[in-house]
Amino acid sequence: CLLVDLGVDPYRIDKVIKAFGMPMGPLRLADLVGIEVGVHVGGQFVQNFSDRTYASELMHRMRDGDRLGEKNKKGFYNYDAKRRATPAGRDVEAILAASGAALDAKAANTAAQLRQIKQKVRSFSDKDIVDFIMLPVVNESSRVVAEGIVDKASDLDIASVLSMGFPPYRGGPIKMADLRGAASVRDRLASFAAMFTPVGLGGFFEPCDYLQSCARAGVTLADGRSALGTQMARL
Repeated sequence: CLLVDLGVDPYRIDKVIKAFGMPMGPLRLADLVGIEVGVHVGGQFVQNFSDRTYASELMHRMRDGDRLGEKNKKGFYNYDAKRRATPAGRDVEAILAASGAALDAKAANTAAQLRQIKQKVRSFSDKDIVDFIMLPVVNESSRVVAEGIVDKASDLDIASVLSMGFPPYRGGPIKMADLRGAASVRDRLASFAAMFTPVGLGGFFEPCDYLQSCARAGVTLADGRSALGTQMARL
């Protein structure tokens, strides 16, 4: 939702993420799951992880505008009787604009910085968009590994492929990050954090302790728990 609120074409976002290998983009997925579900789940994230969650008004405004997704055949896309999706375009222009304006209002004290961010974001390449969306997934996956929620990083990767449709040929969030290198992922997230800190949104991208520790030690995210040993106990 942050990219959309910053003025990036939502249908470009979906196209880029689908080209990355996901079954569909995040806005199309929101329609499939249901906008009302998105509002509820998003509220839980804001309530429990407010330091690293962006509270967009977009989903609330979609719900209030009766754009509920496939449920009533109109969301970010319009649907025919066979569930074929067509970008809603002008049907959601006012909603997108209002949600973006809400961000402007929240950042009124840092309006100049927000304008600069919008200029940068609107010139993002496809790779920038992928990093912007998928590297926070890697960051959260790193927390899952660090907290011992999974026995092995590969368990998380397999679950991501089977449950969220993560492209199998990329291996999963942790495997993808390890192929790139923990330091590279950390630095890219840190660059996003630095970009957004002036408007109070840097926490969404701040590299977690585990990712930073692996990057400093030069070990993979998959092997970090064993390689860092007692250091892990302090994370």
